[in-house]
Amino acid sequence: MHILQKMRRISDSATNKPLICVSLKAGNIIGIKDELIVLKHKRFDIIEIRADFYVGAILDDIKEIVGMIRKSFPEVKVMFTMRSRRHGGMCQYPADDIRNTLLSAASFDEIDIIDVEKEIAEKKRAIIRQIMSNGRKVIISCHDYSDDFRRETIVEKLKNLKSFDADYIKYVISPTCEDDVYNLLSAVTVFKKTYPDTHLITHAMGDMGTISRVVAEFIGSEIAFAEGFNRGTIGQIDVNNMNLIVDAIHDGISGN
Repeated sequence: MHILQKMRRISDSATNKPLICVSLKAGNIIGIKDELIVLKHKRFDIIEIRADFYVGAILDDIKEIVGMIRKSFPEVKVMFTMRSRRHGGMCQYPADDIRNTLLSAASFDEIDIIDVEKEIAEKKRAIIRQIMSNGRKVIISCHDYSDDFRRETIVEKLKNLKSFDADYIKYVISPTCEDDVYNLLSAVTVFKKTYPDTHLITHAMGDMGTISRVVAEFIGSEIAFAEGFNRGTIGQIDVNNMNLIVDAIHDGISGN
């Protein structure tokens, strides 16, 4: 059996393809409406609400936002993320404020997945259980901007993320050279051999990391983040092209 047929994925899809996620980064309701119009004829599985891009109190508008998503895309999963500046996002709120926002978002039934940064959960790990008690899935995430991407170091970081007992681990690096990308892929392979049932999301950022977004599924990464708009995000692949790539890979595997 091919490795892709062995993997347990977030989706129960018979295709066993990685789920493709696009992110809403508009700063207000009007902008999000416009983004949803652009996405209307595109194919993806998850919409990520990037709350850190939102200007103002997003929880005041979250019911309307998720309502618009469900109306336009009733079958997609909805992810809620509030990424701090330290981890590549826009949010400058204190950790307690971010933590409270995530807990409030978890009370909305229309939201399926909550992304919790490792640093947010480190001091109060109970947040993971609290979110789960609301019926949401939790991603424990780390966007690593360090300069140590040796294979052994990455494996240890993945083990540390696993210790949080979240539903999914997300580990992303900012590579400084191609070797960093190779080390990531190699480390994840080692990690998955020891923990084959761990739900994992991983890639490298930037132009050097583009290849990791394509090949990561072969080592167990379950979500591919793609560009749904013409933002020119370095390293991200356009969602239409990502679908073509994933389809071509799986057609080859199935012999079509």
